[in-house]
Amino acid sequence: MIRVLSNCHTHTNYCDGISSPAEMAKKAHEKGFVSLGFSVHSPLPYENDYAISENRLPLYLDEIAQLKAEYEGKMEILSGIELDADSEMDLTPFDYVISSVHQLHSDDGRIYAVDNTPEELIECVDQMFGGDALAMAECFYAVSERAALREGVHIVGHFDLISKFNDEIHLFDDRDPYYFALARNAIYNILRKKPGMLFEINTGAMYRNGKKNPYPSSQMLSTIFNNGGRVILSSDAHNAHSLDYAFDDALAECKKAGFTCVFRMRKGAIEKLEF
Repeated sequence: MIRVLSNCHTHTNYCDGISSPAEMAKKAHEKGFVSLGFSVHSPLPYENDYAISENRLPLYLDEIAQLKAEYEGKMEILSGIELDADSEMDLTPFDYVISSVHQLHSDDGRIYAVDNTPEELIECVDQMFGGDALAMAECFYAVSERAALREGVHIVGHFDLISKFNDEIHLFDDRDPYYFALARNAIYNILRKKPGMLFEINTGAMYRNGKKNPYPSSQMLSTIFNNGGRVILSSDAHNAHSLDYAFDDALAECKKAGFTCVFRMRKGAIEKLEF
């Protein structure tokens, strides 16, 4: 089994993570990482408790720049960002961009997070979609497609995030042909317009919520493979101890889907790792 020794999706105490960037880098270096990317949650135009504020972005970029210098010749440090679907900003300061969708908006201006609590997701389905979870999924994948196709995006993050609590609350059957078609069509449209786009295999909910499998599902991974997409591993780490959590499980999912390689972020490049 190959060792990826890299993670591009990490959150620190600049947003909703626990560890500092320095603690993350120290642990990654101890693990023998060749590269570590930081991906702070982008500023949002409304009150929230997880994204970095606009006025702290320069501090974030300065600290990551200091770590780049500190680890020069020992480990590559990259300054990325997780660009929320609700964010609009200048992306030029960042080495790479992960696209993500965390919330849906109702016509009356209410905002519902899809990954905060099971209760909030149920409330979203009931109040925005009249109890129709498949209608919610249709909206989510449409927003995800638009977000991924923005200029400057390198990676599609946790593509089927709405499945986070599904083992618990069973809002939809992820084997339902209609549900799968919604995700499949979004994958197809993304890869038709951005051939070779990177989709992350994200183990974050396995670490924090006991999810059985990483994002995206096995069926979706096979669709990504069959349409020429590429994959990159991440643990969506929110502390220094989960930087490569369940990467062996993620690699097994890759192989099962047909992939013969994964990619990792390097300074100024994306590096292929063949099985």
